[in-house]
Amino acid sequence: MSAAAELQRIQSFQAGLDERTVDRVDPWEYGAVLFSPTIPQVWDANYCRLERGGADAGALAAAAAAVCEGAGLRHVSIVTTDEGEAARLRDEFALLGFDQVRHVAMILRGPPPPLPSLPVREGSLAQVSAANAEIRADEKPDPPELAAELAEATRRMHAAAAGRWFVARENGRIAARAWLLADAGVAQVEDVATAPAARGRGLARAVVSAATLAALDSGAELVFVVADADETTPELYRKLGFEPLGITTRFIRKPAE
Repeated sequence: MSAAAELQRIQSFQAGLDERTVDRVDPWEYGAVLFSPTIPQVWDANYCRLERGGADAGALAAAAAAVCEGAGLRHVSIVTTDEGEAARLRDEFALLGFDQVRHVAMILRGPPPPLPSLPVREGSLAQVSAANAEIRADEKPDPPELAAELAEATRRMHAAAAGRWFVARENGRIAARAWLLADAGVAQVEDVATAPAARGRGLARAVVSAATLAALDSGAELVFVVADADETTPELYRKLGFEPLGITTRFIRKPAE
C-alpha cells in the first residue's frame, strides 16, 4: 500500500469516528459541517470540514461563521487535511483572527515496539476518568461545564471505536495512560499522558508500547498516533517506530473572553 493510500485510510478512520460521535453531519458548500449542540464547546465535535479547495480565506471564514453561529456555537473552526490548502490559507486566516493548530499523523513503520519494561495493565474508562485530575495536575482545570462536555465526548468515542485503556500505576494510582481506538483494521493510539510527578521514567513509552502491541495482536493492519506537530511529542513516537505521514490543520477563531 502506498503512503498516499495509508494516509487516506487514516483520514477515513478519523472522519468516520468523528461522524459516529457527533450529533449530526450537514452538507456545507465547501464540504461538510459536524455539529453537536449537546456538547457545543468541544472543538472536535463542532467544526467545518474543508473538502473542496480554492476559495479565499475571507469567503471560507464568512461561510463557516454563518453555519457555526447559526448553530449557536461561540467558536468557528475549519479543518483541512490538505497541507497545500493549509499553507495557502494560513496567513490570510491569521489576519482574520484565526489561530492554527496542526496535528501530525504518524504511522508505525518499524518492527513492533518492545514489550514494556514497566508493568502496564488494561484499565476502564471509569478508572481513567477518576485519575484525570492527577494526570493533568499541571494544566489549568477546565470549567465544570466544559469538563462535563469533554467527558461526554470521550464516552461517545470510547463506545464508537471499542476503546481500550492501558495504564501504568505507581503506589496503586494511575500515573500514565494511553487509549486504543480501533475499527476495520485500523488502530489509533490516543490521549497519551503522564502525571507530572511521574514523568521522565519511561511510563509514556510503556503505555504506548502496550497499546500498540495490543492493536497488532488484535489484527490491526495499520497503527498510527496523532501528535502536536509543533511540539516535541513526535520524538517519543519516533523512538517507538512511528514516522510522520500527514498533517491535519485546524483554523480556529475562539470565543471572545
